[in-house]
Amino acid sequence: MSDIINTAGGVAVGVPIAEQTEACDSIDKPTLKVSSLRPDQLSFYRLKYRVDQVLAVVLLIVLMPVIAFLYVLVRISSPGPGLYRQQRLGENGKKFTMLKLRSMRFDAEAKSGPKWADKNDDRVTMVGRWLRKLHLDELTQLWNVARGEMSLVGPRPERPEISEVLHPIIDQYYDRLKVRPGVTGLAQINLPPDHTLEDAMRKQILDLNYIDHANFWLDFRMLVATALRLVGLRGETVMRMMFLCRRDLVRHIHDPEPQTGVSVRLPLRDTGVWKIHRPGDEKVAMKSHASVDVAASSPRTPR
Repeated sequence: MSDIINTAGGVAVGVPIAEQTEACDSIDKPTLKVSSLRPDQLSFYRLKYRVDQVLAVVLLIVLMPVIAFLYVLVRISSPGPGLYRQQRLGENGKKFTMLKLRSMRFDAEAKSGPKWADKNDDRVTMVGRWLRKLHLDELTQLWNVARGEMSLVGPRPERPEISEVLHPIIDQYYDRLKVRPGVTGLAQINLPPDHTLEDAMRKQILDLNYIDHANFWLDFRMLVATALRLVGLRGETVMRMMFLCRRDLVRHIHDPEPQTGVSVRLPLRDTGVWKIHRPGDEKVAMKSHASVDVAASSPRTPR
């Protein structure tokens, strides 16, 4: 598939990072600390993955004309390829390449470097804004499900570079890798995209809640909710209609005060050094070969 661009990504999170100097290379090691599923969960997830793959193949066949139309629309509406791919972490920390329809300018990160999209990001194309609003840019992830890299429902797949930042901060962060990541999920339906560490902490709670309580009836309701959002129904309405509201589980996590924020840029493109920037202070925190921007956030947040 030659018509694909490859891009790394960034994240805006609130970062009370411990002052340490270890290299964050644990992602590539086989000693990644991922808890095991309970014996009673293993049989369910094995069956779930088989069902997911069959459904993904069927959906790919049915939706191929739609995906092809969107692909052509992206190509003719802005310069650049119709698809791009990003490396993500899958089950047990195994890396895989996730496909998405391109929703930004093909040179979106040429000047700024990798970073998450803002709410009104001017890098998003006109067609891309529509794709993102209806989540149609994620239809190509059915290919990853059919290949056994993802599930239809599960935790959002995260980039290895971002996981390196979050796992020392969020308790049991890698437990989200006990299962395959999902195209949709409990956290994605309940919460907006991540912009701060607190956002990531909320999603971690809902991801682990899903892993512990997953069943086919819950999956079915989330797939219906996602389908309704694809045709334009409001997320809030769909969430309540399908009895999927879980926000009460994360109400204890409060957003930071903007003026007390910590800005972290990691790492610098040329040096590979992650730095913590505080008002009147600057300290080297870690080293990495990735390039990720981390925007302003709070001081240390209780776990």
